[in-house]
Amino acid sequence: MREQLIDLRLALPALALWSGAWLAPLIAPRLGFVIALSAALVVACRFRKTSGLTLVVIALFLGGAASVTLRVLHLDAGPVSTWASEQRYVEITGVVTADPEFEQRQSFGGGDGLQVRVELRAEQVASAGTNADVRSPVLVVGDGDGWQDIRFGDTVSVTGSLRPAPQTRPLAAYLFASDAPALVSAPSMPLRGAEAMRRGLRTAVEGSGTDAQGLLPALVVGDTSAMPPLLTADLRDSGLAHLTAVSGANVAIVVGVALLGARWAGVRGYALVWVGLVVVVWFVLLARPQPSVLRAAVMGSIALVAVGVAGRTQ
Repeated sequence: MREQLIDLRLALPALALWSGAWLAPLIAPRLGFVIALSAALVVACRFRKTSGLTLVVIALFLGGAASVTLRVLHLDAGPVSTWASEQRYVEITGVVTADPEFEQRQSFGGGDGLQVRVELRAEQVASAGTNADVRSPVLVVGDGDGWQDIRFGDTVSVTGSLRPAPQTRPLAAYLFASDAPALVSAPSMPLRGAEAMRRGLRTAVEGSGTDAQGLLPALVVGDTSAMPPLLTADLRDSGLAHLTAVSGANVAIVVGVALLGARWAGVRGYALVWVGLVVVVWFVLLARPQPSVLRAAVMGSIALVAVGVAGRTQ
């Protein structure tokens, strides 16, 4: 009986990609980006006769390094990270990029209180008479008063003290808020529609038990705002916390139902693919463009396009 050899053709590209991403932060960001671009040009011009697998490995290594380098450059762009190292007191105007997370813990002023953690995409920052337009991700931490009515997509203004963010977080800085936020503008109509649907789902399960009220929206669209703390801890301890994060299964169910409805309505051919893509985009807005949602949406879109191009054969 012939001994079967282990096929490492997929392991090598994966290792190359992760190696490039891991090594990139160890080099000065700008230098790393220049090196990655220069190496890509050398590979394209010099090694045209190299095997396909070798070229894929080199390209993925360079791609991983370049992507992380670009991310680091983005976080360091503008004055936010510099002002954070100086612990400046600033006023930030930005867009809420995730639903506020509340937790009952000791407040900054002493005593127990509701605390909030919410991510902003800072668009304007002012300190000591200096104003700057930026696009920097910032995590706001502070007392929960005034944040209960703030939703994903709102533009708010908040003041506080900047602090450096850990390198393990994709953030330019932490902002320790000193007061409640001021609402500058509401989100666009599609985001308001998505929020209305999320609110409608929470309303639909209000007659259920406490655990069901929190768990069902989390399972369907990743809305964990009504999850009881004890249930959240139980899911985490049992290794089932991933069920409350939107995955490919959610996208498959939603898109599958939409395509069945479209076929029943007489939609055929490439129009079905477009229906599926529109539903995917809408589901991303509904479930929020978090990493797990975007990953599932990208994979679902690739599958839709592949099936649409290949037709019944695929």
